[in-house]
Amino acid sequence: QQQQQQPSSPPEQGLNPDPAFQPNPQPPLDLPSPPKIYLVLSRRSGALEVYQLPDMDLIFACTSLGIGHPLLSQDPEHAHEGGTPEGGPSATSGAGVSRGAAMMDHPAARVVELCMASFKPASPGSVASCDRPVLLAMTASGNLLAYQAFDRGGCSRRATAHMQRAQQQQQQQQQPQGTGQQGPQGDVVMEEVNGGKVADVVGEGGGSPTLTEESGDQRRVPLANALAFKRLPLDWTSHQEAAQGGTMGGIVSTRLTRFSSISYVDPDKGTPGPKHSGFFICGARPMWLFACRGTLVPHPMYLDGTVTAMTPFHNPNCPFGFIVSTPSVVRVCNLPARERLDTPWALRKVRPPGGLGTVHRIAYIREYELLAAAVSRQVPLRSPFPPEEPGGDPHAAAAYAAAAGAVETSRRQEVHEVRLLDLPALAPVGLPGPAGFAAMEPGETVTALKSVRLTRQDMPSPGYGSAQPDAATFLAVGTSMALGEDYPCLGRVALYRLERASGSSRGSAAGQASKGLPRGAGGWRMVLVAQRDMAGPVAVLQDFKGMLLVSVGKTVETYSLRASPAQPNPSPPASSLARESGISTAAAAAVAAASASAARGSNLSLVKAAFYDMPLLVTSMAAVKDFLLVGDVHHGVSFLRYNDTTKVLEGLSRDFERHDVSSTGFIINAQKLLFAATDASGTLWQYEYVKNHPLSWNGQRLLPGGSLYIGHPVTKLSSIKVASPDGLNRHALLLGTHSGGFGIWSPVWDKESAGRLQRLQPLLDRALSHTGGLNPRAFRRRHLKLPRAMGGGETYGPQGPPEGVAAGEEMLARASKNLVAETGSCILDGNLLWRFATLPRDQQQQLAHAIGARSPDQVMADLSSLALANTL
Repeated sequence: QQQQQQPSSPPEQGLNPDPAFQPNPQPPLDLPSPPKIYLVLSRRSGALEVYQLPDMDLIFACTSLGIGHPLLSQDPEHAHEGGTPEGGPSATSGAGVSRGAAMMDHPAARVVELCMASFKPASPGSVASCDRPVLLAMTASGNLLAYQAFDRGGCSRRATAHMQRAQQQQQQQQQPQGTGQQGPQGDVVMEEVNGGKVADVVGEGGGSPTLTEESGDQRRVPLANALAFKRLPLDWTSHQEAAQGGTMGGIVSTRLTRFSSISYVDPDKGTPGPKHSGFFICGARPMWLFACRGTLVPHPMYLDGTVTAMTPFHNPNCPFGFIVSTPSVVRVCNLPARERLDTPWALRKVRPPGGLGTVHRIAYIREYELLAAAVSRQVPLRSPFPPEEPGGDPHAAAAYAAAAGAVETSRRQEVHEVRLLDLPALAPVGLPGPAGFAAMEPGETVTALKSVRLTRQDMPSPGYGSAQPDAATFLAVGTSMALGEDYPCLGRVALYRLERASGSSRGSAAGQASKGLPRGAGGWRMVLVAQRDMAGPVAVLQDFKGMLLVSVGKTVETYSLRASPAQPNPSPPASSLARESGISTAAAAAVAAASASAARGSNLSLVKAAFYDMPLLVTSMAAVKDFLLVGDVHHGVSFLRYNDTTKVLEGLSRDFERHDVSSTGFIINAQKLLFAATDASGTLWQYEYVKNHPLSWNGQRLLPGGSLYIGHPVTKLSSIKVASPDGLNRHALLLGTHSGGFGIWSPVWDKESAGRLQRLQPLLDRALSHTGGLNPRAFRRRHLKLPRAMGGGETYGPQGPPEGVAAGEEMLARASKNLVAETGSCILDGNLLWRFATLPRDQQQQLAHAIGARSPDQVMADLSSLALANTL
């Protein structure tokens, strides 16, 4: 504009002597359009207004931000408000303030902090971020609302344009001629709105309306209401305490911080990793919100406690880092290296080193901070098949000879080994040669791997008059050897002691770091201390009261560790060891000598102490104190106890429903012990042992407490500590499924809280709009429709009386149901209950009033307490 206002100067002499000469016009520069800047504000009444700067054009307004509706659309009264008239922004939305005051009758729904931003990849190395603007709002009650802007699309705009065009044509027929004009490009209708004009251009092909801008003080406003906000359902909601100084005059610290280009530096390559952008929520329960794939992925961060402030920080000593301030310390940090943060859980994928083979099973050894992995790989032929005893079946002998001939021809065979790996790099830390790993026999497969703590039953520890021997950590390996259908499948249990190459049996990786040694310095040695042949394949290994618990077929056996005459294994020659391991002959001789010395100290044996026969096949076991919970493949679960006086395993109770149990576990709720089991159909079952209850048949029957269908077969149940507010002993179960999913099965310790959630669940079944009309109540009972052959069942919760039963039996069934209600052992649907946090405030108020709660904040406090107690 300044160049246009300057007077044009005459051309200099000599530069353009020919007046007819005109220079070639230069093509216009393709300059990027300047970024649009918006002002987002929330009024005390809860009204949300979005202005475009610098003209302060009101482009969006609604009156229900703090309510938390799933969709925020523009109010009809603000659809044609263009610009800001005299009197400031408040004069434009006076009607909206009055309406918002009528709707915002809940003080806890008042918005105290607001932030809106959009995230685009800053560089090719950035993660796929969120282009559409995201709006975050923190209410006075600490509830976090997340919305994402979107365009309603051309369909709604065309429909609105055609409707307004029809209205304008009706007005033209009633008004004198000359009001409207028709141009060659289509019908143009001009309408005065607040001193400005809006042009609706509808092309011949019925295209969408376009926006025009008049000269002077007339400003451009949207004709159709195309802007809206939809609520983002966060998997983890940060319910913080109410903001201090909730009034507009109070001082409220900033808790919503936007960050961008935060990354890490690869320790091996020295290059920065993918750059992340998003929001950081400060406060007593800080949380990351990473923008990726068009949404926000939450990750709570409770390690450092309360975080008062956070800011990105880029420095040569801390590239692409950030600074976190706590009440007592300021930390300069980087994101963890090689960790994916665009998944529901922070994920790190580590590729095993080359040559390790296929990993089948892993076991974490806590005392040494190592990982044991059972692997299989193809190696050159080490040893031929053992010769078959004569006099056997000719067909079996021919099959065995064919398998041995195939191995001899290819000169390669598949071997199973147990390797020691360092964390978190998964680098092998075993010594070179056979002493650094455990090699199985030809045809032997590792079926169980467990780190156990066993005691010497024949050697009590001295000192302090204690009769209990010291427990030592061993690596227990269970194997199976299948030689074909004509031979019985056998098994073996082997115990290995881990030792440093320096000879320290109690040295750990943490101790190496404290001594200034690198992790795995000197290598680790696996020493075979005891082994025992079994009559079948080993399925489960578990330590139990200082003994080893082994399941072979349908039998549960306990073994004690005792002394025996030393039986050292013969060491291989140094020449063959050097040829197989690729080391020098001198080093191989040293390794062979160390292996022989260690084998001479292996003077322990496993002695059978007790056993118990299950109906068909043992699939899982769980132990706590003197009790065992054993799952059978087709006959449910059994509750056992070990009698220290008689040294036998006694059966206390069992489940008479024939479930295909895949895993078992204990849920500890202070003084109450609950039994958990999962079956092959993907259903969770919960039981309780009440000996004096009439329906327990004098304790012989486990009382069912409930069931829940999750749709995925569970393969593992692991016990985790629950940090309950009262500090009592409580343990939940962390479950893993076949499809790679995780879940937490946690007890509810507060009876009042359990009652409120139990009354809330059926109301949410009917109040929520479910996807595709699929009601979760019917889904959670899907196992009732499955046949028993596929792992289904016939009962749900306490079994009711059949048709034609006596009145006394019906009273007993009702008593069983009342028992479940009183003990709180029914399984609640956490996925359904957590949807309460995404409901609007008015709907939350109605549901809270229906279940007898004081306010929605009381229900949110119950859910938040459970979430915090089960945070890993």
